[in-house]
Amino acid sequence: MCIRDRYKNIHKTYTPSEIPVRFIVPKNSLPVTWNTVKNEKDATTKFSVDANIVGQYLFRSEFLSGDSTIKNSFNITSGKVSHEFTNGKPTQKEVKAGEELIYIIYAYDQNNNVIPAKEVQVEKINVKAIQEGSETITLSFKPSEKFEGALEGKVKFNKTGDVTFESLVNNKPFKCIECASKVIQQDPELLNMKFTSNDGVSTKDTDKPEINEKTPLKLTGKLYDKFGNPVRADNPAYQLNVTIGGNDMEETTLEVKPNPDGTFSIAPSEKREDLTLNLVSVETPYNITIKLFKKGQDKPISETNVPLIVKGETQGYG
Repeated sequence: MCIRDRYKNIHKTYTPSEIPVRFIVPKNSLPVTWNTVKNEKDATTKFSVDANIVGQYLFRSEFLSGDSTIKNSFNITSGKVSHEFTNGKPTQKEVKAGEELIYIIYAYDQNNNVIPAKEVQVEKINVKAIQEGSETITLSFKPSEKFEGALEGKVKFNKTGDVTFESLVNNKPFKCIECASKVIQQDPELLNMKFTSNDGVSTKDTDKPEINEKTPLKLTGKLYDKFGNPVRADNPAYQLNVTIGGNDMEETTLEVKPNPDGTFSIAPSEKREDLTLNLVSVETPYNITIKLFKKGQDKPISETNVPLIVKGETQGYG
């Protein structure tokens, strides 16, 4: 600023303290402080302003009245992303396997100014989603379309389990709010179902159950989702309907009961508890039809046919 009289003569004898000035600051900003330095050669005075809050600052002085050549405002913009005030969080406490888990970040500079998402230096941000016993995935971030002002990163896990997040800015941890999520199983997929088989020595899981001729029909099964995650059969959201037929046998409905360990048992109902399969059927197995319903729905969400082999030495019906 250069002080002149009404005839535009430079006024050299003034001191900076004689210049009446005031600053109009943005909302939520503290009053600013400034320093002045006078250049004795050209009688100009420079104002150095200390301002940390983002926004427009207006410079007012009666000496500026009518002088359109003086710029009387300036803007403070946000600085670089800082770990001190930046915060993030997962948006879901629970997701199903294979579905997107979203993590959002609200970025702030060292003076607690919000940084618009499109202006954040995302290369300074390092967030890892960690599922113990499974994998660790580094997230990529971009401005979110759903969460205003936030950066958004997405990750998928196919295995069930707890997920935690390691959140860093400039290699320093920033605040992560409720920083854990859980991946749960999808609906059961009957194509992944297994049956327990015992050969008298050991127990194993198999796709094709077997029983011995003339023994009571009883099978134990296990449910899995499409990613191979176990699903408990006693989940009240699901219902299994099972029938057996084939080899000139009339189709018969079997009873399904959940077991305490999460498996399920298939056996004839009390009315048919004497049902035995007496036909040795290695080449032409019996057929078990299994349908999975969600409670309250009439259409099955999954179904499959499972061949049942009856082992023995005799042929035909006993």
